[in-house]
Amino acid sequence: MSTIKQLWNNRRATAWIFIELVIITIITWIIADPVTISVYDSNLPMGYDNDRLVILQMTSFASDVPGFDASRDSLEVNKSDVETVMMKIRNYPGVESVTIDEGFGLPGADSNSFDHYDIGDEVVDTVVKSVNTFVYHTGTNFFETLGMKSVEGSPTVEELSATCTAPDKVIITSDVARLYWPGENAVGKKFLRWTDDEGNQHFTTVIGVVSGIRHQLPFRSYCATFYCGDHMFPDEPLRNFKVVARLSDPTKTDAIVDELYDWGNRELAIGNFYLRSVQTYNAFLEDTNRMHGIPNQLNLRYILAGFFLVNLILGVVGTFWLQTRKRITEMGIRRAFGAPRGNIVGLMLGENLLLATVACLTGVFIYWQYALRNGLAIGYDKNEIINVVDNWIAHFGQHFIVISAIVYALIIICVTVGTLLPAMSVSRIDIVDSLRSKE
Repeated sequence: MSTIKQLWNNRRATAWIFIELVIITIITWIIADPVTISVYDSNLPMGYDNDRLVILQMTSFASDVPGFDASRDSLEVNKSDVETVMMKIRNYPGVESVTIDEGFGLPGADSNSFDHYDIGDEVVDTVVKSVNTFVYHTGTNFFETLGMKSVEGSPTVEELSATCTAPDKVIITSDVARLYWPGENAVGKKFLRWTDDEGNQHFTTVIGVVSGIRHQLPFRSYCATFYCGDHMFPDEPLRNFKVVARLSDPTKTDAIVDELYDWGNRELAIGNFYLRSVQTYNAFLEDTNRMHGIPNQLNLRYILAGFFLVNLILGVVGTFWLQTRKRITEMGIRRAFGAPRGNIVGLMLGENLLLATVACLTGVFIYWQYALRNGLAIGYDKNEIINVVDNWIAHFGQHFIVISAIVYALIIICVTVGTLLPAMSVSRIDIVDSLRSKE
């Protein structure tokens, strides 16, 4: 109570500091919200063993290029050559398993495919706006190569990789299962595929549930579905494909890239195919992020946030440093009446922290009015169209409390530093000198 009275008695001197802190709180909120969401998104796990994966890009010679062998361009021979490539990579020392991709099956690829899901006449609390859809090929060890796990009550990933789902069966992630059938085993459940002109509903059956994966860095959702491609060679020979190899030792992922490239140039020149490149899966993800401009977004936000925080710290610390130094005479009088040094430091710190708390609450309340109308940060640009699943960012109240706590912590830290250092200095000044001070 004495602290409140002291602040009220000095209200003219502290009013401008209060207004300054309110403005700083609002600006800090504006800066901290998108930066916090970006940092959070960047550190979310992908949901599969990307640290243990490498990608080998295979390409075929064009028909008008010297060295092209027309005799090996038939569908049957082409298929045999692809299988030979995969077998050689599978047998390379340190490789546990391999899978193949033609452009639609890999999480983290630049291409996107979405499906909307409904379960017919049943009612669910949560409606997924969109779910990432991936295509895999039967018998290519897709799920185990990526390091995904099946959930209890579902067939194993080995069984799922060997099962063709098209066209009326689907494999889903555990996040999709929790949204539509919370607390239930989703295997055997049905999604509505389409309704014909006569009103008959046609369903897709869930045959397996695997761990959730995140498609790209802008996508916060772990919801995904997996369909089997009809077959790898529908009408014509395969020209380009990726082989994803899972390594037994994740510490050797970077080192094995050059080894695989040198080896592949010799051993994977099969038929009209040649090895175009080898890269780690993490490098593959970074390439996708660059295509979306995510590193530039992050760097810009971090630079602006860093610049602002430095100025925030200097400004707030400087303000309270000056305010504290101006009270040397007052503190000298208190010392003359027997106040201990510790009490003086505690008094000044308590007053300033109370002032900062009230100002911060005021600034947060003002920003709350703005946020109710304009919303809060959603992260990367694409998050506004990608479903956010059961996440504190998607809940206005939780989101606002988290960012407000961060803003409050920043303000309190600055005020504490700006008060403690000069307060401790003032408390050590000789009583006579402090009474003579003209500050």
